[in-house]
Amino acid sequence: MTTSCVRWMRLGAAGFVALSLVSAVSAKDELRKAVRSVLADESRPGRYESNRRQRLVAELVTAKNSDEELHWQAGFVKVNGKWLPFEESLSPEPSSGNGREYIERREKAEHTWQSQSALASWCSQHQLSEQSQAHNYHSLFFMPKDADLSRHYQRMGYVRVGSEWFSRQEAFEARRDLVEYLEQLESGTPAVDRFGDDLEAGRLSETSRRDHLKQLANTNEGRRLGTGARAPQRTIRPSSD
Repeated sequence: MTTSCVRWMRLGAAGFVALSLVSAVSAKDELRKAVRSVLADESRPGRYESNRRQRLVAELVTAKNSDEELHWQAGFVKVNGKWLPFEESLSPEPSSGNGREYIERREKAEHTWQSQSALASWCSQHQLSEQSQAHNYHSLFFMPKDADLSRHYQRMGYVRVGSEWFSRQEAFEARRDLVEYLEQLESGTPAVDRFGDDLEAGRLSETSRRDHLKQLANTNEGRRLGTGARAPQRTIRPSSD
């Protein structure tokens, strides 16, 4: 077998390993995929969906995943450990100053980007974090195409990484998953090198070559070959503007 042929086989094996790792990352969390699909539809020019909650509620109700971000995206608010629709969310005690004023402001607020954003900002300034978060998400239903979301995302607790906005949890998980992925890719290199050496020395039959490629493409089989690869448990998922 020629050196050129061996080189291509070696590169092919490395590609199989990388592809299997990427597949392991992207195959997780079907619920997040459903949420992203709905949000992607809403962000298309000329598309203003009013049934986001209807499209997501079935997945949220039956989901074992307790990620709060998913429920917020569907328009729910957590009250005493229970998720309620936005319009049924908690109202502060009317006898308190902030509570009474909040109720008055909420009753007067219009269902527009400007009005809901202003109410969310007021809630944030008066330590009504649950209500602020609810109105932040509610305002996104009416977001104009040219809206500046910087302050909006900041109120929602997001951080900017490069040109993307992440929740703090997402930023932490994205960094962790990237480190895990790079570690897996690096740990698979010795097995690929051994495979290339065997190819170059002519120690593998056609059947053995195919079997080794399949093993290298499988992260679990990779452990048997000594790669020590570990499949990450979550998907790297940047927040989109």
